[in-house]
Amino acid sequence: ARADLEMTLPETCSIVEVASVSDGAGGQAEAENVVATVRCRIGPVSGRDAQIAASLDASADHVITLPALTDVTARHRIRIGSRSFEVTYVQTR
Repeated sequence: ARADLEMTLPETCSIVEVASVSDGAGGQAEAENVVATVRCRIGPVSGRDAQIAASLDASADHVITLPALTDVTARHRIRIGSRSFEVTYVQTR
């Protein structure tokens, strides 16, 4: 089962929660907290995914597939290696 997961979800990604915190000078800064590390797959946007993004007034360059029941929302970012992605839409199946 683990080998199957690694074949279908070959990457490892971090689910990152972002919060605003005081910068100590009266302003705000972003603080990131990794809330989960899971297997994932990143791919190009399909026609259907592009339609969903357009209906949300969002742009989407990639689709990231995560294991079922992974807790991710638009308040998260997904980090794969040195790349960071904003979550604009979550589709559950």
